[in-house]
Amino acid sequence: MKPSPGNGVNLQTHREELVSNGGCGMSDTVTAVQTDTGPGSPMTDKPGAGGDTDAKGIPRRSSIIKDGSRAGRERKKTVSFSSSLSERKISSAADCISAMVRGTELRKVRSNSRVYQRYYLLESSLQALRWEPSKKESDKARIAVSSIREVRTGRNTETFRTNSIYDQISEDCAFSIIYGETYEALDLVANSAEVANVWVTGLRYLILYGKHAMDMIASSEDSLRLVWLAEMFSSKVVSNGLGGREEEGISLRSAVGLIKSVNPGVRSGKVERRFKELHRIKERTRGARTTGVGTDVGAVALPEAMVGTSVVAGAGTGSGDGIEVVGKGDGAGTRTEVVGKGDGAGTRTEVVGKGDGAGTRTEVVGKGDGAGTRTEVVGKGDGAGTRTEVVGKGDGAGTRTEVVGKGDGAGTRTEVVGKGNSDNRRGEIEDRVTKEEFIEVFHELCTRPEIYFLLVQFSSNKEFLDTKDLMKFLEAEQGVAQVTEDTSLELIQSHEPSEEGRRQGCLSLDGFTSYLTSMECHLFDPEHSKMCQDMSQPLSHYYINSSHNTYLIEDQFRGPSDITGYIRALKMGCRCVEVDVWDGPDDEPVVYTGYTLTSPVLFRCVLDVIGCFSFAASECPLILCLENHCSPCQQRVMLQHLRRILGERLYTGPIGEGEGYLPSPHALRGKILLKGQKLKEGCGDTEGDVTDEDEGAEMCQRMKAGNSEGGGGEGGQKGGGGGVTSSVKTLTPAPPSKRFHLLKELSDLVTLCKSVRFTDFQKSFSTQKPWEFCSFNETLAVRCASERPGDFVNYNKRFLSRVYPSAMRIDSSNMNPQDLWKCGCQIVAMNYQTPGLMMDLNIAWFRQNGNCGYVLRPTIMRQEVSYFSANTRESVPGVSPQLLHVKVISGQNLPRPCGSGAKGDVVDPYVYVEIHGIPADCAERRTRTVVENGDNPIFDESFEFQINLPELAMVRFVVLDDEFIGDEFIGQYTIPLECLQPGYRHVPLQSLMGEDLPYARLFVHVALTNRRGGGKSHKRGLSVRKARRGREYAALRDLGVKALDDVFKMAAPSLKEATDMRENMQNSVAVFRDLCGVSAVANLMQCVLALGARVSGADGAPLLLFELKEQYPSMESQGPLPDVLRRVVSTYEMMIQASRAVIELSDGVYDRILQIQTTAMEFHDKLKPMAVKEGLKGRKVTRAVESFSWNITILKGQADLLKRAKTEVQENIKQVHYAALTSNLSKGGTGETTHTRRSLDALPSMSGTAPARSFP
Repeated sequence: MKPSPGNGVNLQTHREELVSNGGCGMSDTVTAVQTDTGPGSPMTDKPGAGGDTDAKGIPRRSSIIKDGSRAGRERKKTVSFSSSLSERKISSAADCISAMVRGTELRKVRSNSRVYQRYYLLESSLQALRWEPSKKESDKARIAVSSIREVRTGRNTETFRTNSIYDQISEDCAFSIIYGETYEALDLVANSAEVANVWVTGLRYLILYGKHAMDMIASSEDSLRLVWLAEMFSSKVVSNGLGGREEEGISLRSAVGLIKSVNPGVRSGKVERRFKELHRIKERTRGARTTGVGTDVGAVALPEAMVGTSVVAGAGTGSGDGIEVVGKGDGAGTRTEVVGKGDGAGTRTEVVGKGDGAGTRTEVVGKGDGAGTRTEVVGKGDGAGTRTEVVGKGDGAGTRTEVVGKGDGAGTRTEVVGKGNSDNRRGEIEDRVTKEEFIEVFHELCTRPEIYFLLVQFSSNKEFLDTKDLMKFLEAEQGVAQVTEDTSLELIQSHEPSEEGRRQGCLSLDGFTSYLTSMECHLFDPEHSKMCQDMSQPLSHYYINSSHNTYLIEDQFRGPSDITGYIRALKMGCRCVEVDVWDGPDDEPVVYTGYTLTSPVLFRCVLDVIGCFSFAASECPLILCLENHCSPCQQRVMLQHLRRILGERLYTGPIGEGEGYLPSPHALRGKILLKGQKLKEGCGDTEGDVTDEDEGAEMCQRMKAGNSEGGGGEGGQKGGGGGVTSSVKTLTPAPPSKRFHLLKELSDLVTLCKSVRFTDFQKSFSTQKPWEFCSFNETLAVRCASERPGDFVNYNKRFLSRVYPSAMRIDSSNMNPQDLWKCGCQIVAMNYQTPGLMMDLNIAWFRQNGNCGYVLRPTIMRQEVSYFSANTRESVPGVSPQLLHVKVISGQNLPRPCGSGAKGDVVDPYVYVEIHGIPADCAERRTRTVVENGDNPIFDESFEFQINLPELAMVRFVVLDDEFIGDEFIGQYTIPLECLQPGYRHVPLQSLMGEDLPYARLFVHVALTNRRGGGKSHKRGLSVRKARRGREYAALRDLGVKALDDVFKMAAPSLKEATDMRENMQNSVAVFRDLCGVSAVANLMQCVLALGARVSGADGAPLLLFELKEQYPSMESQGPLPDVLRRVVSTYEMMIQASRAVIELSDGVYDRILQIQTTAMEFHDKLKPMAVKEGLKGRKVTRAVESFSWNITILKGQADLLKRAKTEVQENIKQVHYAALTSNLSKGGTGETTHTRRSLDALPSMSGTAPARSFP
């Protein structure tokens, strides 16, 4: 038997209080009526943008390019309020219905863009929804619950989509009620996402259970959660000598331990304070009732509402306790006397009290004898500013305590003298926690409303997920493929805490929370935790993780050198380290930066560390950048150390003279490549002269130049991102090249990485060999990226380039690696000792390939002929933009900033979502601020970003404190776009030093679609789609070379056909999605599942069924259909026709496009002579070459997009099949799950497509 839905609410309680909050009520965000439309409201110009509606938006931060600090910038914030310690949380349908009965203020949106503010509430009979004020008659300003067909979330009705204020309405705060025979829509906007979730959940519950809703709620007392909590509590009951009765409770320590076992991130002090707060509330409640007969409470307390009023006298005796109370009271300002005498079991207490009004004198004398103990308290007190003395003497069992206290007003003296301490029986009783107290605190501290709302969304408003519910969630939301009921059962067995739930195959709220917070729901795709990219391409096709001056652990001028720098870098996956070697004492070479005050470390010790840790994190080749400044004598010592310590791991293979590219990382695995100076070929002497490389001398010269021009520059910036000082306006000439003697045997160790000096691109293209290696100063590299971005990209297709920080970064600040990666620079040397934004980007980037230190560059940067400009602010030719949808739902266990000077642990968090990539992709958005809540702040804000080059984009989540003192940084997490897992995910936050913050995380929803959505997202570019009227076709450029122009003109019809086919399909999918009432990020599986909830006829039978026997599933009506469903059927047929065209015609168009590309490439090598023959000169020849690259990029890109469109259609058809079976909408029955799986896998697929993600 399945457990009943609900969460432990007494039926009688509900009948007495309309609908009560049960054990877990709701927060003030639901009960309060919010009428503002200011910052943070759901109807502002830019929801969540963080600014007032009439104020300037938050300024764009420079951290997108350089700066990781937000200090000193203009601060505009919006605020939302989450549950505080004393507030309750939504964790049951009863809580939602209770809020609806009380009512909330919502905004009604009409098609004419008018918005009406109304107060909506559920009638106490739970049979109808009504609103006020209204011009309609009272019986017409209502909607019967029985007439509601669907409750739709988001802005997903025609009224919302065609409204001029669409962009001003928050997706998370909007919902629609579809009702009546004609499917009318009531479109509403709540003041917060939590309020919208309450109404959606409550209404869906009422639709499902109707008049039996109250009975279903009442029957939930034996729900999975309550049974589990009762069992957990019983297991911890501590015997007190009376048989271990459960009513005596458990110790406070045990109760805290139980709660922390479920929610380890909650602070013990917070749990203890909550239990003690409950104790105080209950004591006050008991005290207020001691004036009645039969009271067994040994204390008297008056509620605050009775202060200054008369008190009725009463006397009574309770069972086992003798209590006598006599009271006399007068009005405010009068005199009150209370005399009480009570004899408890074995104890005696006598209290005499005399009190006067405010500002008067009070005396209390008490004498009590406990069993075996004796306590005397004498107190004398005066008003504010007077003197108070307390003298206490108590003798415990075997011990004695004395306390003497003397205190005066503010600025006076206090004395306390204490001796001894005892834990008596009364203290033990006060530290006991009853089952009711434990369950109440558990609900408050271990319930996450946002997860409850998600659970009921997929469980058909049950309080648990069964195996089929879980399958739908995994397939539709989490993007998991090949899910069966057995898979769901395994997941339930792993995460469901209750034995009953595991036995029945049900996942409760706590089990669902456990699953969503596990590694299975981590934002980072586990496929990228191991090496997953093609490692057989040339070395120049990879980004390589690199360190600058690896031996330094502080600044660049005075800091110490230490071998720990190499250990840290190599363990972090660094594959390029730097060694500056100079003559040392005792004929032992040393490592340090020349012309500086940095301390030396023995070269031999450095090699020992490299030998030990070179392949600790990765087997990929390690590049050792050797700056040799030693004399020939000590070079021989260097040579001995290199051969002895590194031995056969040094790569000394021959250079392939005829090869155009370097070997691959796979071919060089386990090898160390020496990068350094090399003698000219054919040198027969034992040594020769070469040009010296000396970054240290360059730094000293630049520093002197900077000082002479006005004194040093900025030392970087906070957060580790620093920029080159702006005080040096012009480049100081590099120091003159020096010559030095190089030992030939040492020269012979350098094979694939010969250091050469960069002159210009033209010379490099004509004379540079693939094994020659240029190092660029940061300033020069940035200038090349700005002035010659296309040439820089083409240069890096064949040659390795290394970029090292500017000489002015003496504080070891870091440059932005994205500025150089976008140009294809493989090796961007970073100062590993400096944490912050730039190192966050570097560490995250190299995590995507198993942290092996090598990442394959974007396809467009590797193709021999392609057009790409690193500084583009538009879409990239041949690559279709993708839309990244990010919803920041909540945060958990957010700590106070490490450098904060504020007292206490309270924070006011808000979240930035940043996109880092090419200039066209750089963007950021922020949530509103949640005041004084770091435990579980609810943000519920959605953002959308257009990503033009997905392969080079990264997403960064930054959590900051809005009311900070000294430091605002709470935590961050950075991840490459290609590593994102779709669906509901938790984001682990990291500190400034890159360490995981215990239990601190964000809860987000992530989806990737093409520009208008449609189909399953792919990791490489999807198709661009625009409205038919404004459709744009890929344009090819004229070269001015007739033979080639004629070839490219042949491609125009095929390109147009490919674009029409692809976009017709995606447009039809988008229209079908709109009619199904789901969001733009939904796939076809979610569309059909949503459709299944609204196609039932009067007798409960579906009005629409799918015929799944053919390859293309058809939709058939089972009787007369309303207009809205007829539109669904016709749109579905159009979608199938467009999809069929892609499946059947795309291969032919694809082949024609590739054939034209192949024909054009035959002219590549003779393009320039042909251009000259046509009369083109100078810049015109260069433009002809660029246009040729542009056209080739367009042809290949459009062919790839068409190929992916076919894969998208195949995935769509699979999703329709599966969703129709799951929703019981298939003609002829549901069939077996295993048969369903075989039929789906048997559908045709294209080779070479990315496999679907399987369950871990």
